[in-house]
Amino acid sequence: MNFKPYIFRYLLVGYAALLCLLIAPHAYALQAEEDALKAAFVYNFSLFTT
Repeated sequence: MNFKPYIFRYLLVGYAALLCLLIAPHAYALQAEEDALKAAFVYNFSLFTT
């Protein structure tokens, strides 16, 4: 029963790495979409004011 904590630790690290790999593209895509929306809003605002 001495090997069980090591397996649990490796599973936890592997799960955390997998979670990071799954979340990172989503966060990047959301940030890009938000930047695109901001740019479109600023562009429309400048069109209306000038």
